[in-house]
Amino acid sequence: MKFLGRFSKILVGFVLFMVLAYGGLQWFVHDQVDKGIHEAVARIPGMDVKYSRLDVRIFDQTVTLTEVELSQGAKRIFADKVEFFDFDEKHSMPHHMRMAVQGLVMPADFTHLGALAPLLEALGVLELRGDGALDYAYSPTDKVLHVNDFRFDDKELGNLELSIDLSNVDLDDYRMEKLVGLHIGAGSLRFVDAGLVERIFETYARSRNMSREMAREVMVGELETLAAQARAEDMEQAAQAYAGLAGFLVEPEGILVRTDPEQPVPWMYFFMGRNGAESINLLNLTVEEFAGESDQ
Repeated sequence: MKFLGRFSKILVGFVLFMVLAYGGLQWFVHDQVDKGIHEAVARIPGMDVKYSRLDVRIFDQTVTLTEVELSQGAKRIFADKVEFFDFDEKHSMPHHMRMAVQGLVMPADFTHLGALAPLLEALGVLELRGDGALDYAYSPTDKVLHVNDFRFDDKELGNLELSIDLSNVDLDDYRMEKLVGLHIGAGSLRFVDAGLVERIFETYARSRNMSREMAREVMVGELETLAAQARAEDMEQAAQAYAGLAGFLVEPEGILVRTDPEQPVPWMYFFMGRNGAESINLLNLTVEEFAGESDQ
């Protein structure tokens, strides 16, 4: 009995030690992660980050930030929650990352969206609101960026899912002018409409002083004409792609666009006098329509 008494004390002491050790480890990891986040953000001039809570799950290395505000000057990005499942801390531009964001509110301006911003502004989209995710990995050896999964769900616009391989990319010496050497490889874009296409029709109608119904007929007619021209030139793949786009505009539910070129295609090829049909063939691009609730 004395042995059991001593053993129980040792066991209780061991459990207390483990609890205290785990608590200390949590505090240390939390402190190091918090420091690492601010150091990473500080690498970008003028950038600052605030959050109300930081949680670290040690065993699966997940970091969760709650009520996040990312700012650069007057620009602000907000998110209810940001989770990092994988993050490369060794490079100023991470070579791999897997993350998810909930309740994102982001200005749809040039700073955040580049050349896409003027297009969204023309559609009356001044900010994006929704949930998203990003999963990518970069290979410095062959300079290929594998975007395994990028998705964003905006309830007023639609749900976008993208995966693509981009080659001739140098993340360690990233500059905008280097994008001219970008090569496009295999990829897929899946989009389920929730209002974006309607905005396109309305914007087109206003610019041409016509009704929304007429705008749709004109846009569908132009795509059908392109499909007919492609068939006349014996470019069936391009014809099917144009027809798929036209069908999507007739019933804008879901669309799936895939690229699968034999070799990655230089981005600059599309600015060298090639028409749309030639670009479609270069990328080995296909277009499929599907019902909005499809699991394709």
